Amino acid sequence: MSSFKELKKREKIKAWESKIRRLYACEHLSDDDLKYLNIQYDLYKLRKTNTYLWGIAGFGIPYFFPFMDGIFWAKRVVFAFLISVIVFGKMRTRNRYHYETIIMPYFEKYYIK
Repeated sequence: MSSFKELKKREKIKAWESKIRRLYACEHLSDDDLKYLNIQYDLYKLRKTNTYLWGIAGFGIPYFFPFMDGIFWAKRVVFAFLISVIVFGKMRTRNRYHYETIIMPYFEKYYIK
């Protein structure tokens, strides 16, 4: 692989992801801890998918409220878009915070920076 391709590959990796990779590459990581972290990572990915679904569901919320009848259709679409973005952002932040609170003690346990 050329150095340009390696540089591009390194640019795509975020600092948070490289920190998680260092944790998984730790040779002192026990099998039980590794299994637990893999399960939590799978749940994190599942919740990430559910975050998109909640964002899509948030787009449909304004269409089910009766007080929206007097609002023009364009305003209703804008309102639905804003609710969708807010719900998506909240769920994404909540999911990442939950995952970080689970894995942070392992960084301290195995002395990973």
